Amino acid sequence: MSKERGAQELFTKLIRTEDLFEREKIYIELLKKADDEIISGFIELLYHDDPSLRNLAIEALVQLDAKAFPEVKKLLLSEDEDIRIFAANILGEMKDPRGIAAIRDHLLSETNVNVVAWIVEYLGEYGNDEDIPLLESLREKFKQPFIEFAVNRAIQSLKSGGN
Repeated sequence: MSKERGAQELFTKLIRTEDLFEREKIYIELLKKADDEIISGFIELLYHDDPSLRNLAIEALVQLDAKAFPEVKKLLLSEDEDIRIFAANILGEMKDPRGIAAIRDHLLSETNVNVVAWIVEYLGEYGNDEDIPLLESLREKFKQPFIEFAVNRAIQSLKSGGN
């Protein structure tokens, strides 16, 4: 019998254990494997009721970076606004430049103000001066104080050189 545990077994243990040390060990083991099955497992955790597991999944997908990019990008099309927010969060934090480009492109079609606000925040942190016209266009599109505030803050951050 192989000592190497399968992804499904590891995710089952990860979900069932409340021991943070054990969770961390499993998390590290999963990241070392980093194949399509592991990426799918972390994406499934984004839908879990336990916020600590969702946060772990977000952290893992950011770490997996370019390997996870194609699957995470698909999440921007989810009907669930929380999943779209998680996707924007992950893509915005990725070192892969396609991450920020994906959320920038998605901003043009997104209609949910909460998702838009998250993307605006990430563009303010990780975008560049070229994003300012896009951000300014959101004021007209949404005409809401919440978006106005987020856009102003992001533009101010970009003009001051980001965070």
